[in-house]
Amino acid sequence: MREKNKRIDVSGGSDLSQGLFADLDPTDFPQGPGQPSAEIVEKGKNKVGKPKNRGRIEIRREKAGRGGKTVTTATRFSGVSLAEQEEWVRELKKRCGSGGTFRQGTIEIQGDRRNDLMHFFTEKGFRPVLAGG
Repeated sequence: MREKNKRIDVSGGSDLSQGLFADLDPTDFPQGPGQPSAEIVEKGKNKVGKPKNRGRIEIRREKAGRGGKTVTTATRFSGVSLAEQEEWVRELKKRCGSGGTFRQGTIEIQGDRRNDLMHFFTEKGFRPVLAGG
């Protein structure tokens, strides 16, 4: 059985007084996030964390002609291949947890998912705009 009065010594002793980082060479450390490396800085422009502007995408919620069901659509893609748009539909369907399709240059996601599409296209470097009323 365990003794009730047995305590562990936590006074520090010689084991805790060691310099843990004394043997490290400061020149081996990578650069921090505050200073981009020379490979990232190009012609005086810092490209860290800034997605390039790929254009404007209109996002709207539609119900007309769909039997009362709500659908969120994204249109006006410029300079984007069909394969990339079809890949986006697969990603958005997983992210939103709903069905969707790519039809005639328009991405359609079931339900009112305007905020999800706004975040998705902002991450991809586009400037999404809520269109319609």
